[in-house]
Amino acid sequence: MLDSGCCGMAGSFGFESDKYDLSVKVGERVLLPAVRGAEASRQALHTAEVLSLAMKRREFQDQQRIEREIVRRRDGARKRSMLKPATLTAVTVGGALALLLGRRK
Repeated sequence: MLDSGCCGMAGSFGFESDKYDLSVKVGERVLLPAVRGAEASRQALHTAEVLSLAMKRREFQDQQRIEREIVRRRDGARKRSMLKPATLTAVTVGGALALLLGRRK
């Protein structure tokens, strides 16, 4: 018996319409109330990030520090990934405005 409960999904189990209600009941026993009661500042980690944490556990005494570092790196990568599209959009809009204003003259 797991102390942490179960999410009720078991693969695609919870997505099947005839099993949805049971899936929700299973999740509501332990796990989902615990998730709702968790600190709002907690960040969800991808499975690969959790595995990385487990492998680096011996290197770092403070688990929360390495977790914060993973989240910081991920957020930085996300911001960098948005920079190029944002720049391209600004240049495109600026170019379109210049063309429109140039035609008015």
